[in-house]
Amino acid sequence: MIFYRRCLPHWHPPDSRFFITFRLHGSRPHCPGGPLWLQTPAVAAIVSAEIQAALHRGEISELLAWVLMPNHVHLLLKPDGDLTPVLRRIKGASARRSNLQLGRTGRFWLEESFDHWIRDDRECQRLCAYIEQNPVSAGLAVTPDQWPWSSASWNSCPSTLLRP
Repeated sequence: MIFYRRCLPHWHPPDSRFFITFRLHGSRPHCPGGPLWLQTPAVAAIVSAEIQAALHRGEISELLAWVLMPNHVHLLLKPDGDLTPVLRRIKGASARRSNLQLGRTGRFWLEESFDHWIRDDRECQRLCAYIEQNPVSAGLAVTPDQWPWSSASWNSCPSTLLRP
């Protein structure tokens, strides 16, 4: 089991599923203001492509649910190995490409991510539904499958596992 601490403790038992949230640099949960770069379709497409590329490269063995919101990303996945390098590659590649797209430099993502080790199938199903319902709860879509930056249209929730 891998454990490390920054601002948040991180428990990464091997062969486990995780609920991940990472945010844009300068954004804060439940607070107005801050960057909303993920609402730019070209940037959302870049981040979405990097998540799916990690799946197809075999870094993620299961991608159960994901959603891009205007200032954060939720993922429900099982890494193929250690979670940390998978997130580092997704965030690093998407940050470089997104900054180029936006014509900016500097930090794109907050360094710290929230990760939660999923302990059972019931919790996995609940979090999958939460992730795909997020755009509806935020008033960005009427139904989950209307949001283009989500796994909702993949019919992956709650029981079908996505594999490369």
